[in-house]
Amino acid sequence: MKILLTILVTFFAGMGAGLGTGFAGMSAAAVISPMLITFLGMDPYMAVGIALSSDVLASAVSAYTYHKNGNLDVKNGLIMMASVLVFTVVGSFTASLVPSHTMGNFSVFMTFLLGIKFIVRPVMTTKHARRAGGLCAHGRRPRADARARDPRPGHRFRQRIRHVVLSQKGHHRPEHHRG
Repeated sequence: MKILLTILVTFFAGMGAGLGTGFAGMSAAAVISPMLITFLGMDPYMAVGIALSSDVLASAVSAYTYHKNGNLDVKNGLIMMASVLVFTVVGSFTASLVPSHTMGNFSVFMTFLLGIKFIVRPVMTTKHARRAGGLCAHGRRPRADARARDPRPGHRFRQRIRHVVLSQKGHHRPEHHRG
């Protein structure tokens, strides 16, 4: 029975981590470690180690996919990576000074807060849909004059997306109908 529970928990932790990494760009460790700590009673340091090791490959595959679809800013990503590396060393050292029970509770609590954030303010649109005139980053439709002039590269792609979005909503664009 214990082996079945272990298989189920690790399967669902992996599934949640994969979906969370792919859809929301969150760390696989944010899903895996709290599940291993909570449901399997695993030592928090062991759970975080397992989660971080699986996070490396999951994040690399996700970043590649996002880059392939044009959703990765490499320049800012490199700056962010340097910062992350420095503070990972600081965080790992600090975590080694904290008792295991405290670290486990902190991991579960932070995941709980992350879940509340996604419930309160979910990610609703993609970058292309926002730029195509669907919704702005703040969730409202942009002004008509802001949609009309778009000097940025990829204007034709955004026009195509806008046409698809409008046609799915039952709107039509008169300039496309020629009589």
